[in-house]
Amino acid sequence: MEKVYEYIDQNKETFLEELMPFLAQPSISTQKVGIKDCTILLKHLMEEAGIKTEVMQTKGHPVVFGQIEGASPYTLLVYGHYDVQPPEPLKEWESDPFQPEIRDGRIYARGSADNKGQLYAHIA
Repeated sequence: MEKVYEYIDQNKETFLEELMPFLAQPSISTQKVGIKDCTILLKHLMEEAGIKTEVMQTKGHPVVFGQIEGASPYTLLVYGHYDVQPPEPLKEWESDPFQPEIRDGRIYARGSADNKGQLYAHIA
């Protein structure tokens, strides 16, 4: 695990530079707000990480599918979602939910914990 933590520390600024725009992009599925733009951004993040990516249209919102070929005979499936719940009530937020802000070492933004942050961690 030591090597993992070293890698994270060495690349922290890059990770934040990539994550923050992803968090700033609204993607409210129930309101159909920002989904297309977030799909494009997610596809770009995945491709920049070396993931072969395809956007699959569905009756609902698009699925962003990625695949990395490896030498192992095993398959690892990672699932995440890029849509978020509506941020209302807005008065409960100390800052704009789509303008990520770091306070006390934590990122505050809609989707930072569920699920854009975790999804980005898998990509990174």
